[in-house]
Amino acid sequence: MKPANSWSTGPTQPRIHRSEVHIWRASLDAPRPALQYFWQQLSTDEVDRAQRFHFDQDRNRFIMARGILRCLLARYLRVPPSVLRFNYGPAGKPELALHHNPITFNVSHSNRLATYAVGLSRPVGIDIEYIRETPDTLDAIYHCLADEEREQLSHVPASRRAARLFAYWASKEAFLKATGRGLQIPPSSVVIQPSRKQSPALCLTCRGSDALTAEQWMLSTLDVHPEFAGSVCARGAVESYSYWEWSLAGGSGVAHASR
Repeated sequence: MKPANSWSTGPTQPRIHRSEVHIWRASLDAPRPALQYFWQQLSTDEVDRAQRFHFDQDRNRFIMARGILRCLLARYLRVPPSVLRFNYGPAGKPELALHHNPITFNVSHSNRLATYAVGLSRPVGIDIEYIRETPDTLDAIYHCLADEEREQLSHVPASRRAARLFAYWASKEAFLKATGRGLQIPPSSVVIQPSRKQSPALCLTCRGSDALTAEQWMLSTLDVHPEFAGSVCARGAVESYSYWEWSLAGGSGVAHASR
């Protein structure tokens, strides 16, 4: 398995196999020509969502995240980004509105970074969290932990406790997003434990009626940046992950994967 922090430039025409999951990382702070290009690719409902943001930075990062998503999926499907349409599940998880389409995906963005998980004929979920030591946020995450996780946390040095809390939350979120059920599954019923092997893999269990559900999924940590926590989750065994960087064409405002 490829190490979680081994990022490389991505292909312009990616191909994916059923045994793989592709993960892309992108900066959401980009020059204005790129922002204008991505704005032109958005659908009417995405434009409406963008216009609801009060702060310019939040609006621009949303436009970037959705525009990159469109351009990224367009490269897998060999179609123009603007023609893509999305459906949304009961908990808001997006999927491509195409018949007999095997490409699956999930998106997470926090602060200045976005990540994208792409799979083939399998649900995927991804989550990244910018680590911030605000008491209210840390307290809210703590109350979502299972008893076993709180016990593990009690042995973590104070200087690393915030990072561990956000790591727990990112792992829970990745799983909940992958299932498509979101917070219909109580986060405190999802138990995250490190693997006994020296690998990014995590042990995932789920209590109650969702106990069997957790056995179907593979969860791994995602090392995107020292200031972020992250995890990726996919249904079934994953034989290999690819960790790729997304970049922008110099000066043209047209997005493409790094050559």
